[in-house]
Amino acid sequence: MATMEKEQAAVTIPAAYLEDVRSALAAELKMDGGALSADQAELVAAVGARDTEFHRGDRDGALDSLSQDVRLLEQLCNATGDTKLTGEAGSLAHTLEATVRVLCGRLKGVCQYGPLPMGDVIELSSRLRWGADEAIRIYPELDHRPSDDEAVA
Repeated sequence: MATMEKEQAAVTIPAAYLEDVRSALAAELKMDGGALSADQAELVAAVGARDTEFHRGDRDGALDSLSQDVRLLEQLCNATGDTKLTGEAGSLAHTLEATVRVLCGRLKGVCQYGPLPMGDVIELSSRLRWGADEAIRIYPELDHRPSDDEAVA
């Protein structure tokens, strides 16, 4: 069976953003590990059923995602300065999406009570913009903006 080579990409993580990306990858590893465990349990329960291959594919997909996240985190493990992160384009874009989610959570926490620390709001907003811009650069399909009809639905 021939394997398709996946498109590779790179992003430079500014030193100040390293912990944000590490936090995102740690959250992804936890989620991927949970998916792998659930998919394996479903596979075991389906042994002998007609959809065993379907469950095997789910499990293998979760394992692949987990492996990719580990490879990305390994590149950042001892990084202290601006760091070039390389990997499959989809995996990098997914990591940047996860980074945006981490930063959104932090921004929400900062904005819950007043007076708002506007310097923190500006800093987190800059990091969010960086993450979104880089994700779109690597994977342009992420730049989808809902039409008026989609926004209403």
